Amino acid sequence: MLRQSRVSLVGSLGAVVMLLGVTPGHARGDCSGMENFPLISAYLDIDGDTSTGGTMMVEQAGEAPHGEEGIDVRVRASLACDNGVVVVEDIRRDGWNGSDWGLGLIEAAGHPVGIGIGTASGDVIEFGFSRGNLPACIPRVVFHSSLFMLNDYTAPASLGACGSPLEIPSASDTGLLVLAGLLAFASLVVLKRFSGTSGLGVLFAVVGVALLASSAWAIAITVDGQVDDWAGELPIVTDPPDDQSSIYTAEDLLACFGTYDEGAAAFAVRCDVQDIYDTIMPP
Repeated sequence: MLRQSRVSLVGSLGAVVMLLGVTPGHARGDCSGMENFPLISAYLDIDGDTSTGGTMMVEQAGEAPHGEEGIDVRVRASLACDNGVVVVEDIRRDGWNGSDWGLGLIEAAGHPVGIGIGTASGDVIEFGFSRGNLPACIPRVVFHSSLFMLNDYTAPASLGACGSPLEIPSASDTGLLVLAGLLAFASLVVLKRFSGTSGLGVLFAVVGVALLASSAWAIAITVDGQVDDWAGELPIVTDPPDDQSSIYTAEDLLACFGTYDEGAAAFAVRCDVQDIYDTIMPP
């Protein structure tokens, strides 16, 4: 049934493409002449309440368009071709004011899309935004790519400093923070019970404070289209390949990553798409 639905959708898309007077494009490399890139968005539900906020329309293969409710803030990355290179042109952020989306803020970017270096050799789209009046933990975020009437979106995930102290410590930054807290607590116990041999307690305390100072809640990310600084970070949500609502894989989300840099009071987001060059091309 899914395969039949995809055929139906592709047939409908063919009619749209004919009306728009555009043709598919599949060449990778120099993007000169390309005009149509997907808009990559993070829809933030900052209070975890779907009864508040606005509604954004989404769809993917086998689905009819439907509303994603409870969206309080939209952060959207616009792409463009600059001297033959696909770049993130600007970041737009606006909030739901109770009746519509405000004018919001537009911040110029200009860093390149990382070609072929992402999940499953996909292309990497990075963008960042300041925390401002947002909480450090966004309990629910939905990532969305859209191009004209074409869509793909992810399941909801949490973004930022949402780690639980009950999690098992690991190599992640949240795990290091938990480990630092446990180590500091252990040092207090040692100092209290073995005051005559406090050297071990001091050692625990020094190491614990060092970990606490260096770990924060998440790693610092340079938003530049590269993935080296994401090493060791797992995606906060993955998405099946080829589940976009069209034949074009430029809008096919594969995985999205997210982190909160406490020192910079800013979020960083990375979404990997299958092939940013496989998009609708002008005639």
